[in-house]
Amino acid sequence: MAIAITRTTMLAAHPGNHYFITTNDEQLHQAMSSCLDPNVNSLYWLRPSFRITEEYIYRGMLLPLLRQCFPHRLMLAICIDSLLFGLTHLLINSSQLTLSYVIPQVFYAAAGGLIFCGLYLRTNNLVWPIFLHALSDVSVVVSLATHTHTAAKLSIPVAYAIGISVLYLVLFIIIAFIVRWQVRPQKRLLSR
Repeated sequence: MAIAITRTTMLAAHPGNHYFITTNDEQLHQAMSSCLDPNVNSLYWLRPSFRITEEYIYRGMLLPLLRQCFPHRLMLAICIDSLLFGLTHLLINSSQLTLSYVIPQVFYAAAGGLIFCGLYLRTNNLVWPIFLHALSDVSVVVSLATHTHTAAKLSIPVAYAIGISVLYLVLFIIIAFIVRWQVRPQKRLLSR
């Protein structure tokens, strides 16, 4: 099982369940590449903590901070939060996967970030975004579990990547309008 300790030190399971500690970038890259080995499946057990951490950072901490920075521009705060959430997926995945595979994920994650923000603002509770985030990650876990698990094969043609990215960008815009409607200030009924 892989547990990231620092950028230069990592505890990882090598195929055959031999544990080692890496101390340089080449060994770190090799250890991270072994995470794609279907016999290791080393990051699956960490996925729940990733979701909880991401939701706490982006919806629990960053979104309220952005709301304070832009007090009368709620949608701007939501969009910035969601785009940063998407860009995080670029930073995490681009070291192992091709950009043609990762760029569509960025737009998909940003669109998901909009939904998670809307749900958090509507319920004032992080449990629901975490739960929905977990459901959205099921497809990722299933696809990784059934894939060939080599970074070279986790690639799609650039034309497909552009098409998928445009589709997710359109989805992002549509979801932004829905979230805007969802978090609009409610008009209170006047009592007579």
